[in-house]
Amino acid sequence: MCIAVPMLVDDVEGLMARCSARGCRREVSLLLIADEPLKPGDHLLVHQGTALRVIDADEAALIWEALDLADAGARAGGEQLNFVNPVLPENASC
Repeated sequence: MCIAVPMLVDDVEGLMARCSARGCRREVSLLLIADEPLKPGDHLLVHQGTALRVIDADEAALIWEALDLADAGARAGGEQLNFVNPVLPENASC
């Protein structure tokens, strides 16, 4: 299952950004938000390597809190969710 996750902009170059989340780094397309001025330190909601929209730090924290709660519930049921997997290759879509 792929879902959108918050990522922090580390660097912007044209219509691409290098972003990070919880120790995982990804190249992210900015094509859908090309009109938004971005700078390092901004937060994005990212799905399959594409930025969907700019979000603020508070919204990013709330989303991570919800994802952590979902993960805790899954672990209680014997499953494990991994919303940002640092083992996946840089070009992985999820």
